[in-house]
Amino acid sequence: MPEDLDKVKKYVEHYIEHIDEHADKLRELSKEVKSKDLLKYFEEAIKNIEKATSSLRELQNRL
Repeated sequence: MPEDLDKVKKYVEHYIEHIDEHADKLRELSKEVKSKDLLKYFEEAIKNIEKATSSLRELQNRL
């Protein structure tokens, strides 16, 4: 694999780890949310993070 692609792959791996950590933190925080309206935003954000992570994993698999 060319060196540039190796750098990209390492960055994607690193980014996925951090995204997963942030998603976990949002899940924890959402348990404390009392407002149903606010909880919807948390749930939507978590879904979007999961979609982004899925796309990054697909990219990682193709590199």
